[in-house]
Amino acid sequence: MVFREQARVLQGNYSYTFLSFKKIGIKEFFKIFRFIYFKEYSDTQRKEKYVYIFYLYSSFFGDFFNNWIELMAVKKAKKYFSVNNLKFNLIHAQSLIDSGVFAFYLKRKLGIPYIITEHAQINMTGISVRRHKFLQSVLNQANKRMVVSHHKIAQYASNRLYGDFEVIGNMVDESNFCYRGNKNKSEIFRIITVGAYTPIKDQATLLKALQLLDGLPLPIPMEFHWAGFNGWMPGKDVEVNKIIDLHNFQQIKVKLSGKLNRKEIAEAYRESDLFIFSSLAEGMPLAVMEALACGLPVITTRWGGVEEIIHSDNGRIVELKDYCIMSKEILQVANTPDIFVREKIAASAIQQFGSKAFKEKIASIYKNVLYG
Repeated sequence: MVFREQARVLQGNYSYTFLSFKKIGIKEFFKIFRFIYFKEYSDTQRKEKYVYIFYLYSSFFGDFFNNWIELMAVKKAKKYFSVNNLKFNLIHAQSLIDSGVFAFYLKRKLGIPYIITEHAQINMTGISVRRHKFLQSVLNQANKRMVVSHHKIAQYASNRLYGDFEVIGNMVDESNFCYRGNKNKSEIFRIITVGAYTPIKDQATLLKALQLLDGLPLPIPMEFHWAGFNGWMPGKDVEVNKIIDLHNFQQIKVKLSGKLNRKEIAEAYRESDLFIFSSLAEGMPLAVMEALACGLPVITTRWGGVEEIIHSDNGRIVELKDYCIMSKEILQVANTPDIFVREKIAASAIQQFGSKAFKEKIASIYKNVLYG
């Protein structure tokens, strides 16, 4: 959804097709007995086309077979483009693995230039020396290499991948994530976090911080809203509820929401007083940026690009797993609600990474790659 929002800000200047190469495992292969197959659909209202190319992939096969399948997928994609009269001037890959790989192949087959924006966590564990060299070639051949934060450059280097990178940040859709005036006065201090329940998000630290608060005399009744806890893996309800029960909160009311749509998330931000993020590793997390765009102050752990967007006027940064300091920071905000000015938080966020700022950066890059 995020990449669609980014593409849509360029409507009127560029037309685009969403092309996605997706891996299938051995089990799925035996259901359909096809190494490669296509699915497509169009959104006529938005004038958008989506093409999905599914291909068999398994670490069991090794590099040689997997590379052969990748090349066959590209060959079939080339034929599909020809039959459907699809012509592209530029490919914008949203990560090195695997989008950048297929962009590299398409450039080699069709001469289409490509650029890469890295959003994902880079982990070369289990990657062969041969594949590693190939990925470096994919980076080298890109017409432009971009990352969402300076931390991503260091992460590439820690995986022995190098290049000249431009930091472009991320984008917030302010038509949805925006400040709409002070929320109605409430006798409840509302805390929110957004994220799937997973070790890398480290919600355990956040819950420990809240548990410390729960044992103190609170200046105001508190509610903790955990939204999207089953966003990545549906069926986490029982496990998450069990974890909440184990903490045995007496004063803090807990509200759990499953996967929410974009409008529901934005409204949840506007109804809250504070956003908490306890992640161990991120690139430039959209959840934090969207919370800021809604005027919500943020308390977050120190990771990735967070130091590029959080400062004394919009939040606080605590060290990884430091639930003691996190609880103190939460309490300070609850005790002094006027410490942050929500309207200023939102205005600064939109100026820094709203759609207008993002469009100017990306349009300039596209123009430079296409026309020099």
